[in-house]
Amino acid sequence: MKTLLCKTFGPVDNLVLEEVERPPLHAGEVRVAVRAAGLNFPDGLVVQGLYQIRPHLPFAPGSEFAGVVLEVGAGVNGFAPGDRVFGLTSFGAFAEQVVAPAWRLNRMHDDIGFDSAAILSMAYGAAMYALFDRGGLQTGEAVVILGATGGVGLAAVELAAIAGARVLAVDGDDERLAHARARGAEAVFNYRTGALKTAVAAFTEDKGAALILDPVGGTLGEEAVRSLGWKGRLLVFGFASGTIPRIETNRLMLKGASLVGVFWGESQRRSDNNDASNFDRLQNWYVEGRIQPHIGARYPLDRGAEAIQALLDGRIAGKGVILV
Repeated sequence: MKTLLCKTFGPVDNLVLEEVERPPLHAGEVRVAVRAAGLNFPDGLVVQGLYQIRPHLPFAPGSEFAGVVLEVGAGVNGFAPGDRVFGLTSFGAFAEQVVAPAWRLNRMHDDIGFDSAAILSMAYGAAMYALFDRGGLQTGEAVVILGATGGVGLAAVELAAIAGARVLAVDGDDERLAHARARGAEAVFNYRTGALKTAVAAFTEDKGAALILDPVGGTLGEEAVRSLGWKGRLLVFGFASGTIPRIETNRLMLKGASLVGVFWGESQRRSDNNDASNFDRLQNWYVEGRIQPHIGARYPLDRGAEAIQALLDGRIAGKGVILV
């Protein structure tokens, strides 16, 4: 099978497309013919050796996919050859086939295409977990989404709006912020034009944000603490800026605020989330037309390295997809 292979940690353009043996199928696992795979920021980090987990070389990057079941391992119930599925794997999705644990797969609704299903797992699944499982989002709350034009950020804007929250979308590009407004943001703010706290104060009539989702970190993450309202919650999701913010905990105390870590991957390993019901809700919302996953770019598998680099360079609004 053809696989986008990382043979040594380094620049993304070191990736090569090669023919390799199919991965073995063990008990509890499912082999899937990949039709589409979603691009995510960690894909670029892991091939450079910059991610917190280093897979054994060689390996294929890619952690979310949609496709058709080819075969199931011993002890697998609920899936059979021919089933349309989407799901997650630690690595290996940028290939013609992938093997994944059955518990990480979901059945696809008949009215959802492979490219759209491929981006429901990571961006929308993570956004659901962050906003609802960890953030306790309530109708009517003032919500600030940082990095609002990335995959998770744009999904979070859409989901928060569906839940009846007032959404302020924050990013550094006016053209890309138009996508956030189209997905339900009540207001948008380009952080290159002024201070986040001032924008949030204007949006909330000086009350501060009830909930802030921060997948960016850096100085913007530090400003986010100052933008919280009384008993506000700051969700620490990631550090796309490349810098971990220094949080002033005295500000949390004075605001009665909470700093909440969001580590969806670990919650999956511990099976302490609402993923099953979350994915059912997401698929229903998609079929009803309430969510419209924005695919900013599509690439064939043989241009996978180019696709990952485009994502790292910030040249893809929403999600990018590799079609297999």
